[in-house]
Amino acid sequence: MSFRFAGPHSVDARKIETELLTIPGVSEGDARQIVSCAFPFDGDNTSLHPDLDWFVTEDRALAAAMNAAAAASRFPELAKLRYGSSAEVVAAHPAVF
Repeated sequence: MSFRFAGPHSVDARKIETELLTIPGVSEGDARQIVSCAFPFDGDNTSLHPDLDWFVTEDRALAAAMNAAAAASRFPELAKLRYGSSAEVVAAHPAVF
């Protein structure tokens, strides 16, 4: 779920989404999914904001572009996220998988 449509962070979400679209390789759909990670909430409980660690994608160009943007501190709201494939998530957390 994303606050891009409504909620207390909708203006911030729209600004981030617009900025994400300036990154080569980020599509409109990508931006919508990524901005959902900046302002996540748990279903109807919009006051609960779960921490997200990964944005999982098999699109290597997208992951590389977003990791570069994160390294450049372009999106503080997304600073906690790592971008990578499902195989990279599994490799990063061997005790879990």
